[in-house]
Amino acid sequence: MSYNTYITFTSWEERFLKSFEKDTSENNFEKIILLSFDNAHHKEKQQVFINEIQVSKPSVEIIYLTFSDDIKIWKQLKNELFTNESNNFGKVLLNISTMPRNIIYYLLHFLDSENIQYTSIYYKALVHSERLTENPLKPSLILQHSGIFELEKPTLLIACVGYDEKRVFQLYNHFEPKEVILLMETEHKSKVNLDTKFDFSLIPNHIVEDISSFIPHDIYKKLEIIYNQKASSYNILLCSLGPKLSTMEFFKFQKVHIECGLIYIGSKDYCKDYSSGIDLDNPILVPYNYFGN
Repeated sequence: MSYNTYITFTSWEERFLKSFEKDTSENNFEKIILLSFDNAHHKEKQQVFINEIQVSKPSVEIIYLTFSDDIKIWKQLKNELFTNESNNFGKVLLNISTMPRNIIYYLLHFLDSENIQYTSIYYKALVHSERLTENPLKPSLILQHSGIFELEKPTLLIACVGYDEKRVFQLYNHFEPKEVILLMETEHKSKVNLDTKFDFSLIPNHIVEDISSFIPHDIYKKLEIIYNQKASSYNILLCSLGPKLSTMEFFKFQKVHIECGLIYIGSKDYCKDYSSGIDLDNPILVPYNYFGN
């Protein structure tokens, strides 16, 4: 398939530059859009890569988004990308490999609402470091996908667990759910041994179930099973902390079950050696009609 527009998110990870180079060399894009955060912490780490891209692709468009302010991010994306005047994307290739999850959610929302055909592409890192993030931020509900809650019902939190257990505890402490279901990735690319490192015993009434973001529909099917068992008794909150592919499945699930609420929790600080290497030979493509768009 040929694509007209390429959208990706800047990062200091090797995955960002290498995947950008591969995608832009294999496609004749009419428009290339880099999204980035405008805070100094992120700019400093990734400026070398951005400079390289601006030299090799001088027509690239860079949009700087406000860090950790979803309302401003929503308005920026709507006004700068999805106005009637600029909405001539054609077919979009959306590289989610290094894209923050809240940005993925909002891009998917606008792409779907504007009936724009898109394919998401994800490149795996070869390995993640033992330290990924520090200082989790306050969790927030995703705008327009925050769910419908009944006051008399308790809360069930379903979280796809990544490599950062601190954010799981931050979620629990903030929302105080009655029950927690942790979906643990079975395919790990990390220096962290997840089976022995993480101790969730301080979270009462929790269960752990295995899933894989890399098996098509695996998370979606698991969410459907849990929903059918729990929806009549609980308000349901959903949070993806695993590979970015899980964010896609959480988003599509919530579009079907709009009473469930999507959550995003970021971190103030991300480690310089967040990941290393990239599997360029086996990108994972998620087509527009994957979930029946």
